Amino acid sequence: MSQELDPYRIPAYQRKKSLAAKSRSSKVSSIKKTKSKTIEELSILDSQKSNLFEEELEKMRNINKRELKSVREMKICGQCEGYFEKINVAIIKVTSPIRQGDRLVFEKSEGLFEQTLESMQRDKKDITLARSGDDIGTKVAMPPKIGTPVYKVI
Repeated sequence: MSQELDPYRIPAYQRKKSLAAKSRSSKVSSIKKTKSKTIEELSILDSQKSNLFEEELEKMRNINKRELKSVREMKICGQCEGYFEKINVAIIKVTSPIRQGDRLVFEKSEGLFEQTLESMQRDKKDITLARSGDDIGTKVAMPPKIGTPVYKVI
């Protein structure tokens, strides 16, 4: 018996698959036949690529330096408990001490906003230091999102 397969003993769907595979392989081989580049062309291309790579690397280093400068350390100092629209006052439940003049970051519906704590009141009296557990009111520029943390820029 010969080891060759008789094409008539192979089901039609398998013959179609093998013919399709053969046609694909011939297309791939015809695409691969291209003009080879000379050594001079390759060396010019390599030098251009390395220059581009070095320029991109330098840009990335500069971007990383800028990002490091813009990253700020923040600490959760409380939680926004409420907001009075008519007088633009936010109520904050303080979890760590904050002073007048600290930079606070509030969350709002579309992101964050930051402002300096210019005045704060507890029980309708101005204070300069709020301790943990205090409920304070402070004027804000925009309405903060209620129930979100308030951060202090360190």
